[in-house]
Amino acid sequence: MHDCPNTTEIFMVANRAPAAQAPDREPQIKSHDVSENSSGDDGDTPKRPYDLHAYRHLNESDIVTLDPSTRILHVTKEFGPATMGGMGVMLTALSIAQSESPLLSISVTLPHYSYFKDLALDIIPFANLSIPFATHASRQKVKQIHCPVSLLRWSYTPAQDFLEPGAPTKPVQRSIDVYLIGPSEDKPFSAAFRAKDEGDIYSAYKPLKGEWKESYFVSAVAELVAHLAAGGPAAARAGAARRPFDVVHLHGATNAMVAHYVRERIAAGPAVVYSLHDTLDELEYANLAVNLRRFLLPPRSASAGDVLASLEPYLYRDGAQLFTSALGIDLADMTTFVSRSIAEDIVTGRFRFHLENLVMPSIAARAGKGEFIGVTNGLDFTERSRNPFTNDQLVDGGLAFPRIGSELLRPSTFGPSTSFVAAKARARAHLVRHLPQLFSPEDEDRPWFLFIGRYQYNKGCQFVATLLEVLSSPPVDGRLILVGARNNFPFDSLQRLARQYPRHMTLIDDRTPSTSGIQAAWGPVLRMASDVAFVPSLSEAFGLVAAEALLFGMPVLSTGVGGLREFLVSFPISDEDASATVAPDERRAPNAYLFDLFPRAPSLGKSLAQGAEADYSRAAHDVRPDEAQLLPAREELRRAALRAVRDWRARSEGSEIERERFVRRLVMDALSLRWDREDGPIDEYIRVYDRAIKNRDRRIEAARRFEPERRP
Repeated sequence: MHDCPNTTEIFMVANRAPAAQAPDREPQIKSHDVSENSSGDDGDTPKRPYDLHAYRHLNESDIVTLDPSTRILHVTKEFGPATMGGMGVMLTALSIAQSESPLLSISVTLPHYSYFKDLALDIIPFANLSIPFATHASRQKVKQIHCPVSLLRWSYTPAQDFLEPGAPTKPVQRSIDVYLIGPSEDKPFSAAFRAKDEGDIYSAYKPLKGEWKESYFVSAVAELVAHLAAGGPAAARAGAARRPFDVVHLHGATNAMVAHYVRERIAAGPAVVYSLHDTLDELEYANLAVNLRRFLLPPRSASAGDVLASLEPYLYRDGAQLFTSALGIDLADMTTFVSRSIAEDIVTGRFRFHLENLVMPSIAARAGKGEFIGVTNGLDFTERSRNPFTNDQLVDGGLAFPRIGSELLRPSTFGPSTSFVAAKARARAHLVRHLPQLFSPEDEDRPWFLFIGRYQYNKGCQFVATLLEVLSSPPVDGRLILVGARNNFPFDSLQRLARQYPRHMTLIDDRTPSTSGIQAAWGPVLRMASDVAFVPSLSEAFGLVAAEALLFGMPVLSTGVGGLREFLVSFPISDEDASATVAPDERRAPNAYLFDLFPRAPSLGKSLAQGAEADYSRAAHDVRPDEAQLLPAREELRRAALRAVRDWRARSEGSEIERERFVRRLVMDALSLRWDREDGPIDEYIRVYDRAIKNRDRRIEAARRFEPERRP
């Protein structure tokens, strides 16, 4: 049995739909009983003063002084064989792309999940470490808990020039060192990291408390960093895997305490970079102080006070709960957010979010020094399952996009044998032929809209019914295909819609026996066969599904929230929009049909909604605008969907060359999002690491100058 569900589940299972919160009100932490990983406060969050700043991005003229093969350690719960969601996809892609840089030597640490034993992984013992643990809450007895570390040489296929006809289809594999923090021999930590599969990695099994499991991991990671730092040059000569780390890159609030433990255990330790990946779940993550104090080192002196004294600024609810996001921001040498546009809006106060009082003083302090940086994610082309040029199923079935070189709009490449449109048509015919229980011959000649993602409120499942109304209303005739995993949105309501609109809706999920295997078996073909991606999210940091849709030649019907607007450009939705819209830059031609989540009246000017949080500052489990709030957005969606269908029909009846050009241009938009693009995320992270190391050096030097003054 599970001791407690994962943090995301805790935040996303609430069923209430709260009233709207005025955008100019300070967000509140709700008052409720203290429980593990819950958020809350008795009354308003304590407000610390802070100043808003103009956003300062990295200065490209600064000289980078990183040594070749600078050692980077990514600290995460998801990576490679332990990928459950967007975090794992992003970390895996980032690590692969960074590994191609001669300036970086990339390693990862994550838990040694029990199901790894069932996988063909190259794992060897690496080190036997120990961490302090107080056996009683009084901390009268502290013992050392054994913590084994193994080394996984995780193989990957490097990015290839998959557009060129003569490029190898399967390049030589390379590997990344992954340090696996294993369960202890000591109870209850022998139950750490039990998981049936990647979907189970955030579970905690009795008798181990969920927060103890989290603290065990971050304390062990810090001990690994200290262990390698203590080895020095001699240990480094024993192999690259034993070299000390230059930068420890922490991902997410669950790993923020590593920064504290590293500061405790290493006088001149590595630089620390802390990355925020969202403004919902991460800010709500907290530990009970009573659990945390068991893992803290005793004070260096009797005058130092309680073990929690140094963490007092991050304790709330009368010292009962510690929120880790602000701690990570304060103790890191540089802090990043996974979207430049959202980072800029946060710093300037334009982007409002729940619990912002907990972190905005810390963010503002960093931003004032140019140390809060938005680094927009990239698109990974090494993952063959999501690449329409190299996916084995598509290639073997003759359904892949043709490899015609990087100049996709070169006139000489247009022809029947090199048609992207023809590849999509073949994919659709293939599905109709092989999945007659889901599709019929009439589906070959009408538009397909595709939703991929978890069935949850934050992904906009509330808008499914509205789109179906459009697709089923004459003369419009289209199909909406939903592919995803059940989550907090009531699945029975989706099932009712599927029964109500059998000709217009295909519902695929991870639990229904008749469809549970469809996504794994047919996912790439479904993407290739579809015409428009439906991404009605209420909040997105980057929008991976939308970016991948462009790669498969689909325009995107979306709210355009958060980071989506960094690469989505809307077609004019109405004649009025067309007359009022400034002609876009040729490099940014329209590729989407965007509708405002919170449209404003014309007298109020342009909507400020970059994300749901901009006008609806709610907790992660409460990002559920009520029906009155959604009505204007539903009308906006109807207009945008009708325009998308009208444009699809015009292209279908128009010039084949223009239809081909349209699809190829969408693919080019996706290709421009590659991780290693010029001045893109890889270059930016190199600059972030360089700044972090320089900040670390200044911090250590300042501490050395101050230390003699403290001695009697």
